[in-house]
Amino acid sequence: MLGDGTLVRRYAIIYGLRGGSYCAVDCGAALQPTTEPSENSTMHNPTGSPHATARIRFLRKDEGGCRRTAIYSGYRPTVRSGGQNNDATISFSEREFILPGEEAEIELRFLVPDLVLHRLAPGMAFTLREGARVVATGRILDVLN
Repeated sequence: MLGDGTLVRRYAIIYGLRGGSYCAVDCGAALQPTTEPSENSTMHNPTGSPHATARIRFLRKDEGGCRRTAIYSGYRPTVRSGGQNNDATISFSEREFILPGEEAEIELRFLVPDLVLHRLAPGMAFTLREGARVVATGRILDVLN
């Protein structure tokens, strides 16, 4: 924390170099002064009530997907919509798992919903990703919180 109450969050980016050595770059970011989350805060609650419902299509390899195995409730992909990446936990309301090539309705629980919910709207398209690789495509059906 800086003297003026500004929180500084630091993280490192590690680059692999030729010859098996690594280089770490310190990336610090100054944030606005923060307060402790209240009891009613929805931040960091991936197991609480869902924030949105959506319909997804789990892509096969020949459709550009990257997985060959099923995904189950509790899967934590990156949700990319509107040029932003957000981590979420998904659960299935109709089934236990989904195989490549199938469609299903899911419930999304964002890890930091306060950063996402104001940007979501029914009908909005998104992708589920593992890193840069697309796993599924979908559309928001309803925003619940």
